[in-house]
Amino acid sequence: MIRIPALAGACNFRDFGGYTTADGRRVRWGRLFRSGAMHRLTAQDRERVDALGVRIVCDLRRPDERRNQPNPDFGPG
Repeated sequence: MIRIPALAGACNFRDFGGYTTADGRRVRWGRLFRSGAMHRLTAQDRERVDALGVRIVCDLRRPDERRNQPNPDFGPG
């Protein structure tokens, strides 16, 4: 599996698949991703993220960071 998909505009985007959990199981590949920030995604990056099947985006940045560098609109899905 590819841990870090090639995205031109994403900061530190990667798959958490394969990591061991506290109870000894493993995170499934292609189920949980993280990124430092996604405000610079290119149109091609957006297509790649869509192809990964991302359904929920949780932005844990501070309010001022979200306001100054908003995420792209991923749509209602």
